[in-house]
This record gives sequence, C-alpha cells and structure tokens, in this order.
Amino acid sequence: DPRDTFIAAWSDGAPIGTVSVRAVGAKSRERHRAMLGICLLHAYWGRGVGSRMLETALDMARGAGFLQLELEVDAENQRAIRMYQRFGFQEYGRLTNAIRRDGQFFDEILMVKSLK
Repeated sequence: DPRDTFIAAWSDGAPIGTVSVRAVGAKSRERHRAMLGICLLHAYWGRGVGSRMLETALDMARGAGFLQLELEVDAENQRAIRMYQRFGFQEYGRLTNAIRRDGQFFDEILMVKSLK
C-alpha cells in the first residue's frame, strides 16, 4: 500500500528505534484501518523518544487518510501500555498466550485509537 510508512530514529549515527504505520488490508472495507509498529532500544526509554515516535506515527497515519490506528502490545509491558493510553488508545481485546518468551506464555493486549 503506498500509504505504508517506516521511519528509523537515530542517535549519534546509530539506529535506536523504528516506527511504522501500515494498512491493515487493501479491501475497501478495511482501508480506513492501519497497524502501528514501534520499537525503541531500552537505553532510550524514559527520555521522551517513544512519545515523539508515537506522535510522528499519529501524524503519518492521519496524513495517509487512515481513520483508525491499531496495535498489539505485550501485556507485561506496562510502560508502553501507559504511553498508549496517554495518547488515547483503548484496549479492545486480549489474546491469551500470544507471546512465548523463555518457555513462558504471556498475553497480548489489542488496542485501538480513532483518528476521526
């Protein structure tokens, strides 16, 4: 989809994070929806970089004409969940045992934000 966007965040010449906005699908019934992907190195948490990346993603999604932005987040990642909630994302579901890490299973929280 030509509306898909991917940006990397850099510090001192090295990548420290990425943010992407991509269409959920090409069918007319889902072209209003986009999926957010965001990743930031742990060393940069708590510095406002993640918030700035999220602001950029919201601008990209609106600029591309999307009306809804969705994401999936590890239920154990309370820091990220709080940030998403500050930006108006709301939980709409939970996928149990969606993530397997070190032999243990964790839930994934599904979140959505209207861009209307």
